[in-house]
Amino acid sequence: MRIHPRKVVTYGLFALAVFFVFLLYNQNLLTKVDSDPPWKDLSHRRALSDLKVDPHGLFHEHVVKARQPTTPSRTEAPRTTSSRLWPSLEYYEDDRILAQMAHRPKGVLEKEKKGESVKEKVILVYHGYGSWGVQPGRNQFKEQKCPVQHCHVTDDRRRINEADIVMFHHSPSRPWAPRPPNQVWLLFMLESPYHTPGLTGVNDVFNWTATYRHDSVIVAPYERFTLFNESVKTLPLKKNYAAGKTKKVAWFVSNCGARNGRRQYVEELAKHIQVDIYGACGPLRCPRHKANDCFSMLTKDYKFYLSFENSNCRDYITEKFFVNGLTNDVLPIVMGAAPEDYARAAPYHSFIHVDEFETPKDLAEYLHKLDNNDSLYNEYFRWKGTGKSPSWERNPSPPPELQGDKDLLEAGAIHNTTFSKHWLFSTLMKLIEEVERENDNKESEEQGSDFRVDVDEELQTELCKLWDMSMNSEVVQFLQEFKAVEIFVGVISKSKAPRVTEISMGILGNMACDSEVCVAMSENEKVRNMALLLLDNSDPQTLNETARLLYTSLSNPEARGAWIQAITQAEDVQDHINFIFQSSTNSDLLHNTAEFLDVLLDVDEELCEKWATPLLIQSMLEAIKQIGCKYSEALETFLHIFQLLSTTEMGVESLVECADGLCPPLMKYLEITCEDEIVGLEGKQAALASALSVLNIIFTSHDGIATKLLKDEKLLRIFLKILEPLMPLIKQINEEDSFEMQMEKAGVRTKGDDSQSGQEKATSSNKQSKEDEKSSGKEKAQKSDEQDDDANEEDDDNDDDDEISEKAKRHLMMLYRVLQGFTFDVMFSIHVAMTEEDEEKDEQNKEGETSNQHKNLFTYMNESVSRIRLNHFLTALKDAANDTFNPADVLKAAANKFNLERLERIIKSVEEGRSVNRENSNDNGT
Repeated sequence: MRIHPRKVVTYGLFALAVFFVFLLYNQNLLTKVDSDPPWKDLSHRRALSDLKVDPHGLFHEHVVKARQPTTPSRTEAPRTTSSRLWPSLEYYEDDRILAQMAHRPKGVLEKEKKGESVKEKVILVYHGYGSWGVQPGRNQFKEQKCPVQHCHVTDDRRRINEADIVMFHHSPSRPWAPRPPNQVWLLFMLESPYHTPGLTGVNDVFNWTATYRHDSVIVAPYERFTLFNESVKTLPLKKNYAAGKTKKVAWFVSNCGARNGRRQYVEELAKHIQVDIYGACGPLRCPRHKANDCFSMLTKDYKFYLSFENSNCRDYITEKFFVNGLTNDVLPIVMGAAPEDYARAAPYHSFIHVDEFETPKDLAEYLHKLDNNDSLYNEYFRWKGTGKSPSWERNPSPPPELQGDKDLLEAGAIHNTTFSKHWLFSTLMKLIEEVERENDNKESEEQGSDFRVDVDEELQTELCKLWDMSMNSEVVQFLQEFKAVEIFVGVISKSKAPRVTEISMGILGNMACDSEVCVAMSENEKVRNMALLLLDNSDPQTLNETARLLYTSLSNPEARGAWIQAITQAEDVQDHINFIFQSSTNSDLLHNTAEFLDVLLDVDEELCEKWATPLLIQSMLEAIKQIGCKYSEALETFLHIFQLLSTTEMGVESLVECADGLCPPLMKYLEITCEDEIVGLEGKQAALASALSVLNIIFTSHDGIATKLLKDEKLLRIFLKILEPLMPLIKQINEEDSFEMQMEKAGVRTKGDDSQSGQEKATSSNKQSKEDEKSSGKEKAQKSDEQDDDANEEDDDNDDDDEISEKAKRHLMMLYRVLQGFTFDVMFSIHVAMTEEDEEKDEQNKEGETSNQHKNLFTYMNESVSRIRLNHFLTALKDAANDTFNPADVLKAAANKFNLERLERIIKSVEEGRSVNRENSNDNGT
């Protein structure tokens, strides 16, 4: 799945500016050093010795011991009562952000009253503008209407001696010279202590801190929930948040090696309640480029979400809670900061903390209780509508060593987006440097070609942001101009980190969605060779993104030529596809590979003929076994591939050769689709046509399969169920086509007349015709309903009124033609068999036993099939008749032979153009 960019409080920058200006204007503040930074306070971080996991699941002992109430006591007052910090003690339990932003130092106010000029304070961003989202100079302070506007931001290290404050980001690297006594050094960090490089010898170096910790000098949390009205923490519920949800717990995770034991906790929890794990640490997948779909699925299907951080540290609450949890209609279960930290940052009664339970089993029992009690579950959503969580994006810039490029520094956002060119350039440079360091690592060379490395977590996060950004067309154009494709190709060819390769391929896949960029990429031989080479990769996620890129490229008519040529020349592509189908257990990978193969065989007939081998079909059947017949979207893709293969001579031979393995999944799909009494055809017409056409080919070419299919009424029942909703639609299509032809002959346009100045008479005639058509449609629908003898039949007149799109018409007519052909072949097969039986019986002058099978089939039609379905079936047979054979004659002969009176009456009524709609009709069928 895709994770949202890490949220950073950009307005913390302005709070920082306001705050340190206040401090700088007080002369006695610049000569002292603040107390220890947060990471030195060991009571606020978990000891490594506490990370062991009890095999019996008794996590509570380790979690709680590491989080004994750690709310700072009044003995920590030196930090809060110091004249260096504002606001003071009364604001300590709050984040103080708003108060800091609104504050104006006393010294500034006095000078402004006296009309004196206020000295400009210089802010040096030592590691560049990265992660601060600021521009050089002071205009931004005026544009944002900050209370204090006498600040100037720069990243020019040559001005370090004149700077009033120097801001360092994450890295403890600093000038070799000592800090001047009249200068403030601030360290900005958002990572937890577990993911922070060892900081030694800095205790007396930095004056201030800016971190996610609420006891930092400058408070910069990932997000913060703010009430609209402090006195209103809950509101009446407007909906049932449990309605329609069928699944219990979900977890999106990519880092399987977190040090806080969260993975082991989840494994124990999963023993007592359903937990679906998406990502690198579980069997399920929800790709990052489909983030909206992932969150929609979370909201629709799941009741609980595991917002587990990678570290259990004070105040460490990230987007895993605010974005993945609160943004969606799901109840977050949290692990990370202490319960009181979540209570401070989150809406009222909006989460469940693991520390509230002795064991994962206890937590699971409580979740089952909520699952069975909608009222209790909904209590956790009464905070909805009481406030908001501001969304603050980073907008960082190039690293220090690249800031000499003046053109780059002067460049702003990418076209009309809010994305920063600086940040994008910086991220790509970091990626290149990471790969170069990887290749320079002697240990990796000694380990051989199978050696794999893990990408730095911070870089991975930045790359995932770029992956998200690459869905924006303007970002894609900029990446293309920046020659990012060449960079990614080089990175993929050199890197041994699967995650880097996956993300790089994912970005290229997003870029290929732009038609012009896709064509340019397809013309790049390096891109083509790299993608086809990656089909032999062992990482499922990389293969998944590779298949997506190939599918997107082949779907572009202007780009597919180069790809088809490359695939034809690369003789091992089919082998790789077969191997994926045979060995992969990743449903997304199987689906994306099938889509790639589907479009490839659809656009290249020669390749379809060449690849139509029994091995390919057997490999696809293995894939179908893995995904199951209920994964309809993927299965329908496989069905279409089978249909494409059936259009070639070699394909027909291969399908017949694999008939024994192919028929069961085809029949299973048809049975599942038709298992409801009323079959819904919407979106399934093409897949049903594919399944039936392939089954028809096997039926007519394989005597053994034909005999099996006619042993019982399953196949006939499928025909009848599909025809019931199909026939009214076919009738409506025919009537619409006939109506349009009449209107065209009369010179009246029936569709697409957007002219406001056209002939009023024609327009009026057109509207009246449509109204008459709708009225006629309602009457026909009502008559059709009367024909169905089912007691629970509902009025479907509104459905018949709906206009059928041209695409739906094509699919419906295709399905009808396939059904006509199949029923024709079935009835002809029965006709031949019955004729042979009769001849054999005449020759031997005895009763033939083989006719019983067909007698049972016709008896089922006579006794168990409703009249409306028989009407539809007979109509289809009548439409399928040709000059040499009428399938309906087989029914007539069978009804007469086996004395099936009801069937005879219905056949007679259909031949005479009448519809029998009541079981209690007269003997003559009226």
